[in-house]
Amino acid sequence: MKSYSPSLVNLTDKNFEEVYENEEEITISIKDVEQAIKGTKNWKAPGPDNIQGFWIKYLVAVKECLLETFQEWLKYPSLIPDEMLKGKTTLLFKGGESTQPKNYRPITCLNIVLKVFTTIIKNKIERKLAMNPMEKQISLNQLGCKKMSYAAKEGLLVSTLTQSCLNKNGKRWVEMYYDVKKAYDSVNHEWLIQCLKYYEIPANIIRTIERMMNL
Repeated sequence: MKSYSPSLVNLTDKNFEEVYENEEEITISIKDVEQAIKGTKNWKAPGPDNIQGFWIKYLVAVKECLLETFQEWLKYPSLIPDEMLKGKTTLLFKGGESTQPKNYRPITCLNIVLKVFTTIIKNKIERKLAMNPMEKQISLNQLGCKKMSYAAKEGLLVSTLTQSCLNKNGKRWVEMYYDVKKAYDSVNHEWLIQCLKYYEIPANIIRTIERMMNL
C-alpha cells in the first residue's frame, strides 16, 4: 500500500501560503465539550487555576459556560487570555547528582479549561484527517502520536516480524533506534503550521493553534 506524507517541496513552496484557501468553518457543540470532559481525570494535579477535573465534569452549568467560551476562542483566537496558556512546572528528580539540572525532569500542569479546549481541537483535527483522501492522511509509516496506535508496541511487532522473516531466509540485519533530545521542544512552529495547511485543516483551527503557540 502506498504511503503519503508532506514533502519538503510542498511545504516550502513560496506560493503555498497564497494558495491555501480552506476557510471551512469548524464549530464546537455541547457534545464536543462533553466528550472532551469525559476523559478528564477527577483529581489530577491542577494548573495555575487550581481547578480539578471533578468540578467541570459534574457541575452541569459549567459545560454551557465552557461551550460559549470555546466558541468565542475558536472564532476570535486573540480572546484567549495569556494567563490561560501558562502552566505550573514542578521538577522531578530522576537520580544522580542532585546539584545537576540535567538530572531533573520538568512536569507542567496546565489549566483544566485549556486542556479541555485543546482536546476538542485535537478531536476535530483527527476527524478531518480521517475524512481526507489517502494522500492527505498521516503516513502509514508513522507509528507514534496517532490515534489507536502505540509506537512501542507497533515498533516491536514490526521488529519481530522482520526478524522472523530474515531468520527464515538465513539473512543478517542491523537495527538502529534514535532518541531525539528535547523532541517536543525542538519542533519548528512555522513548519508545524505548514503541515496543518498541507493536511487542509480548517483555517480557524490553524489560527487558534498559532495564537496558543505565540504567547
